[in-house]
Amino acid sequence: MQLKPPGICAQCPVSRAISQILSLCAFGPITRNQKGMITLKETTYDRQTLYEEVWKEPVLIVAKRYGVSDVALHKICKRLKVPVPGRGYWSRLRAEEKVKREPLPAYEGPQRIIVRRNEEPVQNPQGERSELLSFLDDATRATVFEVIANLAVPEELTKPHPLVAEAQKRLRSQKPGNNSPLLSPGRDGLDILVTRDTLDRSLRIMDTLIKGLETLGYPALISDGHTVVHIRGEKLPIRLVERTRQVDHVLTPEELEKKRKYQYWLAPRYDHLPTGKLTLTIGSFWGQKRNWNDGKKQRIEACLGKVIIALLQAAEDE
Repeated sequence: MQLKPPGICAQCPVSRAISQILSLCAFGPITRNQKGMITLKETTYDRQTLYEEVWKEPVLIVAKRYGVSDVALHKICKRLKVPVPGRGYWSRLRAEEKVKREPLPAYEGPQRIIVRRNEEPVQNPQGERSELLSFLDDATRATVFEVIANLAVPEELTKPHPLVAEAQKRLRSQKPGNNSPLLSPGRDGLDILVTRDTLDRSLRIMDTLIKGLETLGYPALISDGHTVVHIRGEKLPIRLVERTRQVDHVLTPEELEKKRKYQYWLAPRYDHLPTGKLTLTIGSFWGQKRNWNDGKKQRIEACLGKVIIALLQAAEDE
């Protein structure tokens, strides 16, 4: 006998508690029909069918047809032991390179599962589904999110991008200025301004970001003294800077002697001390800029996916 979910009375404390518990379940917020009954939609995921689908199209596109997020579909694939394409699969496929499909392994568990969720999709107050990068076609969006999901700043710099390799060569042999500890590769070099202590980390961050962008077909280059990324016909600057702390300058014995000897000699008013905290800035030359900062709970390494999304959105808004 098939049992129907009970109706929920707003006046009953027990029913209200059940409602609160159900609203937190994996299938999302509940809805009710005209009789006040809970209505849930059942979706069946067949193991063989799902395997064919995720190797024919990116998971993001398949998930959209099922009406779930790509994260949710990845979890379902994991439950059914369905392999999914790895990093760079769709990029290599578009480039007409030879790619290998991972076979569906033997599995003695269930060959299909049923997931119950809210029958009506959750919508924002305007009744429209909000999606990142909605101006891109589904295939391009899927590729962007695939690249972002696999972004990881390595512990060591290996095979650096040419811009990064040139900056590394220049900065490691450079000495800081008199009143600033920051190093710069110059107008025709990568746009980073950091101390020697954060140099290796800064190079690894920029190398990861630039390579990720170029995987998507958005090259980085030096233009008029700026590092820019070409995205959808627009040039968008990127810059990495180490923040400094300004303190009053204390005269050294040598400077005190200069001040005594030379009436018009001027000592520096401030010193700028390194903090080890980085700021990554993107934006148009004349329009708005966006910053990502090292903080107590977050480092720039964890923000590179957001940076790529913001660059694409900025190019669309130009």
